[in-house]
Amino acid sequence: MKYATILLGAALALFSCKSDSIEAKLSDKTLKYQEVLNLTGGSLTFADIEDSRCPEDVQCVRAGEAIVTLQTRAVTTTNEPQIVKMCLGDCMSLYPKGGFREADTANISLDGTKYRLILTEVNPYPNTTKPVEKKDYNIKLDVEQNP
Repeated sequence: MKYATILLGAALALFSCKSDSIEAKLSDKTLKYQEVLNLTGGSLTFADIEDSRCPEDVQCVRAGEAIVTLQTRAVTTTNEPQIVKMCLGDCMSLYPKGGFREADTANISLDGTKYRLILTEVNPYPNTTKPVEKKDYNIKLDVEQNP
């Protein structure tokens, strides 16, 4: 009887979980600096990077952040591209009243197709012995399509 109660409680907890509205995770995409990712309804470009993260061979007072600028352009739009800024690290300068969730996640729409972008990595990590040029950077994004 005790096991049946536990099993029933576990089943109820499992089925009562709220579903996130994400329809499909397209995949983890790795983009090099200035690379374009084509999506349904438009494109996304890794346009710029501002990296103030503490180098891995230094002890810093502040962790710093990597701010990534993405440009989105819808297929049917001839207007200027939309700018999306995303951040990893101590992102208080970009989002002073927000938290990390707002900093590494962006919702965009390209010709009616909605996407959620989650910035998961910015590489390479800074190091004082080997300076990093912008052309050497790449980012990893989780690209999910919203219904």
